[in-house]
Amino acid sequence: MDTKDFVDASGKTVDRLTAVKQVLDDFLSRRKGDRVGVVVFGDAPFALVPFTTDLELCRAMLRDTYVPGPPPPAPVRRRPSSR
Repeated sequence: MDTKDFVDASGKTVDRLTAVKQVLDDFLSRRKGDRVGVVVFGDAPFALVPFTTDLELCRAMLRDTYVPGPPPPAPVRRRPSSR
């Protein structure tokens, strides 16, 4: 999934992560007794939540998932003057 924005059915601009989180939250809210796991992908796959029946944990972890912004700029270091 990329992180570009798109327009939803109501004409609102929504970022894809928010849309996916809403769909998954709805999906998880309707599971009863199922085991699910959540894997997120960045540079490499990461098991955010291993298989579990704790669907509220899955929903909470998904709500707290975000795409980090670019790293902060490196500080400018100057060579000591050779006076």
